[in-house]
Amino acid sequence: MSTLPGNYAKQLAKMGIGATPFSRMKGQADNEFNNRNHRKIVVIDGIIGYTGGINIADEYINEIERFGHWKDVGIRLEGEAVFELTKLFLI
Repeated sequence: MSTLPGNYAKQLAKMGIGATPFSRMKGQADNEFNNRNHRKIVVIDGIIGYTGGINIADEYINEIERFGHWKDVGIRLEGEAVFELTKLFLI
């Protein structure tokens, strides 16, 4: 989170990738409560959706051992379920 530049969405837009920042952090992440959740939802053009673990770091692909052997699971959805993911994202 702290490694991405503040204009990251604009950098992605220059590459043709639409991204919208949401639930921006307020205050200090190390000592103040923020209202984020752990939902991981990706919706692509309203047609394909992904949800699940979707953690991206060396410890989640077992490149390094931080939490023991880790098994992360994500699912791909198509059809009406993608609209439901979109609604969950907007809540």
